[in-house]
Amino acid sequence: MPPNKPVKRGQLISPFGVGALVDFRGDESLMTAGLDEWPFAYEECPQDWLVREERLQARLGVSHFRLPPDFRDPGRGVQYANQHIPFVRFPRWHYCPRRGIMEKLPIFGSRVKCPCRLDLDCHSMPQSRRPWLIPSRFIAACSKGHIEDFPFMEWIHRGSAWDDQHSLRLLPGRSSASLSGIRVDCGCGKSGTMAGTFNPEALHGIGYDCSGSMPWLGDDGDGPGHCGEHLRVIQRGASNVYFPLSTFPYGEKTQDVLSTRFLTNQSRGPFSQQDWMMEGTFNR
Repeated sequence: MPPNKPVKRGQLISPFGVGALVDFRGDESLMTAGLDEWPFAYEECPQDWLVREERLQARLGVSHFRLPPDFRDPGRGVQYANQHIPFVRFPRWHYCPRRGIMEKLPIFGSRVKCPCRLDLDCHSMPQSRRPWLIPSRFIAACSKGHIEDFPFMEWIHRGSAWDDQHSLRLLPGRSSASLSGIRVDCGCGKSGTMAGTFNPEALHGIGYDCSGSMPWLGDDGDGPGHCGEHLRVIQRGASNVYFPLSTFPYGEKTQDVLSTRFLTNQSRGPFSQQDWMMEGTFNR
């Protein structure tokens, strides 16, 4: 990774493997993208990144493994310079730390500064002085490993109609340090707090279940792959968001674990057709 977003090579196995959230400086939260988007994903592996382990290769039916690429500054004699590990933006819901204006950003794209609404005193502020939007700390995941943004619109409207013209504001901790003090207001007049969101059946209770979202593969849940499992609300930086499966290719017991866990989970995304893999299988 380049110096402004450094991730060590070993960290790309754990704790920042495929599908893991990485908090970078400046309140920027990104998710490590799937292996099909990594450098040379569909090309011959550079010798610098090639790893051979015959027993594990035979067990998994692959021809080789690859190290995560290391970032190299361009220079004379330097091969494979400026190779980056791809990330996607997650969570997508961001808010202004100054006035709480919320925006749902694209999964692919750069950071965005606060748009500042006409009815707020910050609207006249020059663009250069406006704060960067920062990611929400509320997300949701299901037992099958899918993860998605907290459904703020659905939570506030509770069955009422809404569309893309509705705008939200997040007003954290104005009246209380607890979840009941975090209020979300909609431009239509609807309003609600985050109290009760961490109850196991909170989202199912409002008729919202898992959409099958897999952001690390570029799938934000808008497609046909609806999951339907009950979602649990979690905090973005919590330790229970990501659990990689790390193991060594030695011994029968380890091989059994690989057979039952790794190969089963391997079929969940398009990178299952790859003949290489250097990631921890994740269970949220």
